[in-house]
Order: sequence, then C-alpha cells, then structure tokens
Amino acid sequence: MTIFRFCAAFLLLALLPAAQAEELHIALYAQRDEATLRGGGTDVETDTGRLGVTLTGIYSPHVDANLDVAHVSLTQTGNPATQGMTLGGEYLGVGLRLWPLRSRHLDAWVRGDYGYQTVTGSTAGQNTEIDWYDSGLSAGVVAHFGTVDFHAGARQGSLSGDEVASGTLTYTRDIELKDRTTTWVGMDLHVDAGGTIGFVYASGGHRGLSLRFGRRF
Repeated sequence: MTIFRFCAAFLLLALLPAAQAEELHIALYAQRDEATLRGGGTDVETDTGRLGVTLTGIYSPHVDANLDVAHVSLTQTGNPATQGMTLGGEYLGVGLRLWPLRSRHLDAWVRGDYGYQTVTGSTAGQNTEIDWYDSGLSAGVVAHFGTVDFHAGARQGSLSGDEVASGTLTYTRDIELKDRTTTWVGMDLHVDAGGTIGFVYASGGHRGLSLRFGRRF
C-alpha cells in the first residue's frame, strides 16, 4: 500500500466519525525520539523527529479516537547505508482510548494504537528507504490539580518493517524495535477553558521529549 492510499484510508476512517463526535481536540506537536532498531543482527541507534498534528474525536467521557499525521526526519548512528543522511518522510497513525475511571482528581485509561512511517534518503551513490508499522497497547493515569494535569503511563509496542538499500550497498532486511516497553511522565497546563500546553518525557524503548499545543472545539 502506498503512502497516499494509506493516508486516504486513515482520513476516511477518522474524519467521517469525527462529524459525530461530541467534541473535537486538535493538537500541534513537536517530538524528538531515540530508539534502538535491530536488523540483520545489528543494533542501530535511530533518532526520529516529528512535527505533526493530532485530531481527536471525543465521543463520550469514556471513549475517544484520534488521527495523527506528521512530517518525519530521521538519522542513524552505526548504519553505513544511512551514513551522512537525514531521511525524510511521513507518519500516519490512529488510536482508540477508553477511560474506565473518571473522577474529580484522578482518571485512568487504556489505549490501542497503530501507525505507519516511511522515510527515504540519498547521498552520492547510495539510496535508502526505511518503512515500518508500529502497533501497541498502553495504559495511564491523569491526576488533576487545578489548572495542571500530571500524567504517567506505559506502552508495550511491536515494530515491524524493512530497510531497502540500493547503490554502493544493496540489500533488503527486516527491522524491529529492540526494547518494546516505553514509560513516560508528563504535564498539561490549561491556559484557558479550551487550550492546553503540555510536554511528555519518555524512556525505555522510545526515549525523548515531546511538546504539544492543544485546543478543544
């Protein structure tokens, strides 16, 4: 499936139900993520930056779903096929979250997500493409203190993809995430009735920081 068909399918799945949502939440985010990918018996440190937007449809106090679209830049250390490259591409993801606990001071949620990322890069004599599908199950809590929400959670993920190199180096190999468990902590500040500014710090399989600016409609 090409990136264009994948995008069209995700938009159709997300935007049609969004028309029936009780509320919509739009967030702009910038994220820097470090992970160790394993392929061909080699571990490669991978640094991924995303600049994107998340559209969330809130269907009830206990159910919401989201579409995530981002531009991606990726660099690696220890991979001759991407040496000197900054690979660029897109990320598309969807998620469904359930809130079994809602209270004045504490909420709890569980979530399933699925995404696709594709990046390409080239230098003199070398072209490399890295594509992967990423799915996961996560759970977390949110503690409310006035205009500030503190949250923490964990995700168990599975990444499956391939790296295709052509030119000086020519091969195709499977890639996977070395450490599948990620934990995080974060904070959201409610700047007015519908706007938030927040950050998340993650460690484990995915390590890094994300900043986001959101608003409900």
